Amino acid sequence: MARKTAHETALTRQKLLLAGLDVFSEKGYSSATLEMVGVAAGCSRGAVYWHFGSKEKLLQVLLDEHRLPIEEIASEAGDWNDKVARIRDAFEQMVKEPHARQLCDILLHKSERCDESHAISMRLDRLRNQMYASYSSALQSCASQGRFNGSVNVPRLASFLAVCSIGLIFESVRQPIERANDYLASSFDLLIASLPIQ
Repeated sequence: MARKTAHETALTRQKLLLAGLDVFSEKGYSSATLEMVGVAAGCSRGAVYWHFGSKEKLLQVLLDEHRLPIEEIASEAGDWNDKVARIRDAFEQMVKEPHARQLCDILLHKSERCDESHAISMRLDRLRNQMYASYSSALQSCASQGRFNGSVNVPRLASFLAVCSIGLIFESVRQPIERANDYLASSFDLLIASLPIQ
């Protein structure tokens, strides 16, 4: 049998990663097997082992190589209105774009309780921290511009918004795809409108 070219090897690896995303989001991380991933990719289980070695390694590579839209904007600067608009757009992409939706499903719905050192727990912590940082920087710009109605504890409000955002994504991904975006947009708009910002 002829050896695969580097291009063919890279294509097989990509097929396996996408199949892993499909299988983990459909079956759940603990119920998924590398054999299921191989079948979904049209490859042998041996090919999955050769590329990744274990289910844990496949998951880690998936998490390392697939970023959510909200993670792309977390460190960007901007005033409150601009940042809120970019966060809202990122959330909408997360419930509409199939791979982002699958990754959210794996992180929030299809992973049983994991200890804090597990790849899924660590990714969720990172996501929460990125959302906190994103909200915190935008809220600090509101504070410096005197836009708050009354006294506001910026770290607590940023933490509250990060937790609400994770919950909103959790609920939105559970919605049928045709209703998810409307659900997310209306809920997010209501959350932002309730804040003491002029």
